[in-house]
Order: sequence, then C-alpha cells, then structure tokens
Amino acid sequence: MTTRGPTGRSDVPEEITRRARELVEPYLAGDGVVGAYLSGSTVYPGTSDEQSDLDLYVVLEDAAFERLPARRRRQVIIDRGPPRRKAADLVCMSVRELAEARDSTNDHVHWCAGFARVLHDPREAIGPLMAQIAALPENVALARLKLHFLELHYCANKADRARAGGNDLNVATMVVHGALAALKVLALEHGSWPIILHWTAQGLAALAVPGEVVEVVRRALLHPAEPLEPVLAVVSSSLASNGHRFHQHILSLDEWRWSAEGRATVEQWGAGVL
Repeated sequence: MTTRGPTGRSDVPEEITRRARELVEPYLAGDGVVGAYLSGSTVYPGTSDEQSDLDLYVVLEDAAFERLPARRRRQVIIDRGPPRRKAADLVCMSVRELAEARDSTNDHVHWCAGFARVLHDPREAIGPLMAQIAALPENVALARLKLHFLELHYCANKADRARAGGNDLNVATMVVHGALAALKVLALEHGSWPIILHWTAQGLAALAVPGEVVEVVRRALLHPAEPLEPVLAVVSSSLASNGHRFHQHILSLDEWRWSAEGRATVEQWGAGVL
C-alpha cells in the first residue's frame, strides 16, 4: 500500500500555467521529446510571489538526451521586460533519470513531484512517473517515523547531557537536529514526504499540522539553548492522536533500530545523529 502526500493541493493560477506552456513550447518540437513539466515555488503551496521564476523541465528519450550538448541541457530564459529579469530555468533530462527518481533518497525529489504540473505529455508517460515518484510507500513511512522519532529522542538526551557539561555548541547542535527530526515526523505522519526546509511553514500549513504543534517546534529552532522535552512531548502526543503506539516503548524501538530493517533505514534515511 502507499499513502500520498499533499499532491495537487496548491492552486496554480492559470496565468502561470499558460506562461509556462508558452516558454516551453519552442523546446517541444525537437527530436526525442517525451514531455515537459513545471516545478518550483510557483506550484508549491503558498510559496509563489511576483519574484518567482519558473522551473521548467523537458524530458527526452535517453538517446536524444545523450546527443544533446552539455551546454544545452540547462538554459536560463530571460524576460527582457522592462524590467529585465530571469523568467525561467529550463532543464533537460532523460526518461531514465526521471524514472530513477522513484528510488531517490532525496526527500526533495519526492516532495516536489507531488506538486509538479505536467505541461506536455502526449504519450502519457510523465504523469504516471510523477505519481510514482510522489507516492510514499506505507512501509517506508512507518520505518522512517520510527527512525526520526528515535533521532528526536536521542537528541533530547544528548542535549541534556551537553547542557549539564556546559557545552552550548553541542546543546544547540542537538536541539536543531532534534527539531528537524520532529519536522520529518510531522510530515510523515500526515502522509507526506519531509518538506523542503526553506518552505517548512508553507508545507506544514498545506498538511494541516496544528498551529500549536508547529509553534513548539518553531520555538525550539529559534531558542536552541532550551530543552527539547516540549518538542518530544508534542510530537509524542501527535503520534498518539494519529493512532501510533511504537513511540511509547523506547526499549523496543531501540531494539528495532538494531534489527536488519532498522539498520537499513538508518543507513538510507538517517541524519547522522544515531
């Protein structure tokens, strides 16, 4: 089974979609073009403004992509205005590269795919691939919930020990890492891949994470000298309210961490704190 993140919850103005199609149109007539899509801040929830440019992607057959000179694989499209400004980044990629993104360990790849807008897909190849990249397998979500809760718990303990030893740098490092682990838990338990960090507030709002929960994590990030216990408490409560119980048995969770599945999860998705 798979669960989906906030796919398609952002409302992209028709003007942006129309402009994206206009800009990408000249690149669709080339040899081996499979399709094109729009990504970036103009399609993420609540992130677009008048300064946002477009992130355009043209997908080519593998052989056509290999023939494409390196200098033409990324282009900057300039709006001559006035005022003169960058209108878009246009990136060419192969079908193979897009397909391989399904197995990416980069959360950004999966999260972004959930909001991508397909602009041209005559073979109906791009849309299905995007859906597969955006899909969050249930077993991955559960394993990562365990991992990131353990990271939060570990960081809270290490921050307390560093605080007792008077090492404020270690305290701040552990608090920040623990808060980031908490953000991953909050996204995953709401059915989403972890959010792009510089759009954290908008991503959490799109997932309808309660404001009081977000505020506790925000305070930890703004005040890293303070204990992580309030974050640990609010995340534990959130997990329980969503039907999870694994976090209530830390010894069992620690045993899982050293199991084959746990080791593999740490290796693939860990932040380097365990």
